[in-house]
Amino acid sequence: MESLSKHSSARYSNTQFNEHFNRWLKGIKASGKLDHKAGDKVYINYTDKKLSYFDKATGELIEVKVFVGILPCSGYTFVEASPSQKLEDFIGSMNNCLRYLGGTPKAIVPDNLKSAVNKGSKYENPY
Repeated sequence: MESLSKHSSARYSNTQFNEHFNRWLKGIKASGKLDHKAGDKVYINYTDKKLSYFDKATGELIEVKVFVGILPCSGYTFVEASPSQKLEDFIGSMNNCLRYLGGTPKAIVPDNLKSAVNKGSKYENPY
């Protein structure tokens, strides 16, 4: 770790800086509101929680994944249970989502969904 003497422009230690920054932060009202255009994007993902049902014929408990698609401007939401997150199930759920929404948006935004993202990159801009 470099000392403060090497950086003559440094005025505060880490502790002092954090104290002043936290005092400043308490005085502002930060907001994270995002403005969305209608029909611009649909956000998609699978939920973390699994649902299950009993198969009456076999008495077996079957777990399913829950696919969710949301239009952020209106909050219009599509939810579907599917057998897995495999590519064919994902494509089926995505197709059903777009049919339910009545069209296709400019962008489909997955949340690092394994079925939809081959390799994530912080440098790639999807828009």
